[in-house]
Amino acid sequence: MLVAGAVLHASLHYYVANALERENRALLARLANPEPMTDFEPFVSFPLDDRKILNAFQAERDARFRARHASYVRPQSAYEFAQKPLFENVRLSPNGRYLAAVQRSNKGNLAVIFDLDGVIPPHHLNFGDLSVDWVAWVREDRVLIGYSLYLVIEFAQYKFVFGGSRVLAMNRDGSNQVRLFGGEPAVTGSNFNLATVTHLLPDDPSHILMPAFEDEKLGLWRVNIDDGGADLIQAGTNRTGAWFADRRGRPRVRIDSNKRGDYLRLYALNDRTGDWTEISSGPFRPHRTPNIWPAATSDDINAIYVLANTDDEDRVSIKLLDLKSGAFIETIYGHPTVDVSSAVVDTRDGSYLGALYLEDFYDVEFKDKQMQAHYEGLKRFFGGTANVVIQNASLERERFLVYVDGPQDPGDYYIYDYGRRHITPLFTLRPQIDRAILGPVEKITYQARDGLLLTAYLTHPNDNETGPAPLIVMPHGGPEQRDMIAFNLHAQYFASRGFRVLQPNFRGSSGYGKAFAEAGYGQWGRKMQDDVDDAVHHVIGIGLVEDERICIAGFSYGGYAALTGAMRSPELYRCAVSVAGVSDLIEFLRYVREEDGADSKSYDYWVKAIGHPHDDRETLKEISPRLNVDKIIAPVFLAHGDADQTVPVEQSRAMRDALERSGGNVTYMELEKAGHGGWSFKHEVNYLNAVEVFLTEHLKDLGPATTASLKTEELQHAERLSAPASHAAH
Repeated sequence: MLVAGAVLHASLHYYVANALERENRALLARLANPEPMTDFEPFVSFPLDDRKILNAFQAERDARFRARHASYVRPQSAYEFAQKPLFENVRLSPNGRYLAAVQRSNKGNLAVIFDLDGVIPPHHLNFGDLSVDWVAWVREDRVLIGYSLYLVIEFAQYKFVFGGSRVLAMNRDGSNQVRLFGGEPAVTGSNFNLATVTHLLPDDPSHILMPAFEDEKLGLWRVNIDDGGADLIQAGTNRTGAWFADRRGRPRVRIDSNKRGDYLRLYALNDRTGDWTEISSGPFRPHRTPNIWPAATSDDINAIYVLANTDDEDRVSIKLLDLKSGAFIETIYGHPTVDVSSAVVDTRDGSYLGALYLEDFYDVEFKDKQMQAHYEGLKRFFGGTANVVIQNASLERERFLVYVDGPQDPGDYYIYDYGRRHITPLFTLRPQIDRAILGPVEKITYQARDGLLLTAYLTHPNDNETGPAPLIVMPHGGPEQRDMIAFNLHAQYFASRGFRVLQPNFRGSSGYGKAFAEAGYGQWGRKMQDDVDDAVHHVIGIGLVEDERICIAGFSYGGYAALTGAMRSPELYRCAVSVAGVSDLIEFLRYVREEDGADSKSYDYWVKAIGHPHDDRETLKEISPRLNVDKIIAPVFLAHGDADQTVPVEQSRAMRDALERSGGNVTYMELEKAGHGGWSFKHEVNYLNAVEVFLTEHLKDLGPATTASLKTEELQHAERLSAPASHAAH
């Protein structure tokens, strides 16, 4: 029986993989001719000290807004806020002249090529409804496009959806299109996903390195980007999950995991003997950097830069690791108060450029001091109130691609000319959002009731920085995540409606070291909740809350905190919004145990973080909102995706049922085919509209009839708007 099942599984896998290949060939036939972009205008460069650049995007946006919304005076709608960024995954070519990008438009998902010098008109390939995931340059004349395919198989009353990813290589002008691994039917028939690139091999301009399965073992392949052919250069094992190559593109580190994927072993290759030697092992913790993780290549082929989260150090740092001994050579960079988030690397050869960390904004400590000086100058130019991200650079580093976002800047791309110190605005990602309505964000520090000093961020309505306003406290998810000062779509949407939004980094948040994250273990519904409530009391104490009109709202763990706040502090919160929130901790732990196994590291993590379902059962009952609905008097809004595999939708359904049985005031929204995040545009619009009505009714006391008419007017306006136009790039 087991043999028959294995044969059936293998046959289905082979059938689906080959069916995806047939879909892939049909797609590539349709993409054979790139289309010109007709609404393009040349980019214009400005000196770095010319402050008018800061107004360039605003003038562009204002002109479009006046043209499309001449008769509309209400705040911008959910329809406009929820639109996806116009461009994604923008990449600069090796000599800095061309850009490749992913563009979302009403025409479909596009892969776009721009000539920054304006000589060659831009053009695009239209992938229609398929997802274009990324773009990359391998030569000045050769581009890679990663994309996803979907196959629906119907059997009786059942419908099965299979996905797969592939890479298209083409010349800059769209000619000579080939799919990588196209000449390897055994590989394409064994792999759903063939879109991961391990190394771009800058010294071998005709090849790249990619991982792929053969006989259920993940090996490393040298793939020809001109004809799609591939050769296996390093075999893996049935436990291999990833590879890391040195600066010259030679495989040096193999990463294996146990069957459940929650324990990692790192092996280094001995060049002389060809043997693989274990250099590190440890649990792969949810929301936490592994003990050692490859981050960048070094000049020494026997050493690599790693992100290190060692047992004897509190914070993640960048270290140089000896591949022969597995010992650390030196610490390259460690921040005194926060974790290093990642290494900044040269995308061509993986070489180390600097360490990225988050205090309140994104920041980088570059290895090169002159580069650091330019970076500091860019941050000053943007006023020190935005995140300045250098995404990649030309080969000789004359041009840098720079991404900027901040509370009142919903995302812009620039080219920075290193030698001339000129900056060129390329395009804004959300041209439909009027920056004049966006509110400033203030960092506040406050003391928890046990004396712990904590940080929170306060988004003000743009016309009310100092006066009282209704407050939405929005604890983040994770809980091992953290908030920072950036453009936050939900915070800005509600601030534009006159609400003030508070985002506390309570104990248990990540980014501040292991001790701070682990201070949240066993503190769900206890000290972690105290920290949220204490942030609210601090804001009340400085006079920024109107008549204590406060709602608590959050996603995932933040949804749990919202329900727990309503349960624990009914005198503080007038309403609660829980999105994909946990409501019953015992049931959630049972779900994780069934999904991942009682002996898995993921289950072990959640038991440490929350509590033991048997030993701590009575305490878990006391801090589970579903089991204490009699203590909740505030109106509750629940939303959940029915395809959520992180927090099952049953958590919100059960909470709804319990509230209804107790006579509570509950509004429930279930989102069809939605997961734990990454909602569709339609779901996002419907959610924002529904929550605005809920908040307006319960915090602004306008009453159901008034808010219902507000919703109708806004939805009617959204329907009148055409789909977002394909905007000219400036």
